[in-house]
Amino acid sequence: MTDSRYSFTRSEAGPVIVVSLIVALRLLGIFLMLPIFSAYAVRYPGATLPLTGVAFGIYALTQSLFQIPLGWASDRWGRKPVLFVGLALFALGSLSCGLANNIFQLIIARTIQG
Repeated sequence: MTDSRYSFTRSEAGPVIVVSLIVALRLLGIFLMLPIFSAYAVRYPGATLPLTGVAFGIYALTQSLFQIPLGWASDRWGRKPVLFVGLALFALGSLSCGLANNIFQLIIARTIQG
């Protein structure tokens, strides 16, 4: 038995699938690097295990801090602009992570990424 409250029209299904794939690829990228993050991050100049933990955890902290304000912004200005800005910041943070030369730059980049 299906519940018709959760069905999408053809015009709604396309954007839902695209956004779902974007989010899934983003999460896949995060979880693929999870096992090697600490081994990679300690190679930066000045890196210690606690700073590596900060670099890893700051992503989740910024995501949790900005969920409610960005939900409010999404209600006020619409999903698309907020989603676009969020994905642009994530891309900028990801690029910055790749270009980081020390652990402190990596921490800042992970903050932007979150």
